[in-house]
Amino acid sequence: MDEIRGRDWDWIQNVEVDEDGFIYCSGSANFNITAPVVDGWIFKLDPEPVSVQHQSYPRIPLVFSLNVYPNPFNAKTTVQFGLPEPGRVSMSICNILGQQVIQLVDGYREAGYHDVTFDAMNLASGMYFYRIEAGEFSAVRKMVLVK
Repeated sequence: MDEIRGRDWDWIQNVEVDEDGFIYCSGSANFNITAPVVDGWIFKLDPEPVSVQHQSYPRIPLVFSLNVYPNPFNAKTTVQFGLPEPGRVSMSICNILGQQVIQLVDGYREAGYHDVTFDAMNLASGMYFYRIEAGEFSAVRKMVLVK
């Protein structure tokens, strides 16, 4: 099974066969080295002939997450955050003095993973901090702008 389209299978769960002989299973797979792990695939396998249908559904993290890539960066970077539950989110960028440079997010967001692009074209090289507040969660991380 791990030979199908070069995928590496991480886990399989919820295997069922319906009255027509279709096999349904769901799980997680790493599609290739450069792509992230995809949680939430569902396959419907037809026993005669074998065909595969792929259906994705949104991933929802179990805990809050916060990441920036690339870091260090030149001009633009992406801040990714994961919300295990929906709610109000505030995300801002501050300089080394703690002064807010820009408010990236200020509003309600659904549970799941979200990407925000930060364009620092008009800022000086140096260290900056990105801060997120979502419900009871808050975190501050550093990023480095190199021009």
